[in-house]
Amino acid sequence: MNDDAQRVLHCDASKGNQILSISPYSKEQMEKIRYDRNGRIHTKPEDKELDKDINQILHLNKAIDLVYGRRQTYSNFETFIKGLDKKGKSIGAAVRKKIEKITNATEYDEYAGVWLYLLKRKLRQTISL
Repeated sequence: MNDDAQRVLHCDASKGNQILSISPYSKEQMEKIRYDRNGRIHTKPEDKELDKDINQILHLNKAIDLVYGRRQTYSNFETFIKGLDKKGKSIGAAVRKKIEKITNATEYDEYAGVWLYLLKRKLRQTISL
């Protein structure tokens, strides 16, 4: 199979003129977004409207490059956390610093949302220990 056969239109290219329910400016909606280890996006609690936007309109779980990028980000996050453990650094402080760095950036790096999701989840786990 050639590269073109594996490409899927996603984001604005697949959206066309369709109206979306999902907005990156909605804190409530963004708090429902979850990323799994396999690089897929889903909502929790389940939100059928948002899931429709993610899967049927934006095709965010069909585009191989996006799924791979999210999966790689998950792996990079795990390496980051393991590195903190090996260095004996405070995980909570390092995670807060990384969150601050990402949120204060003038331009977001690719997959910044995945990083923030994973970092905030780790911070919650660290606090509850």
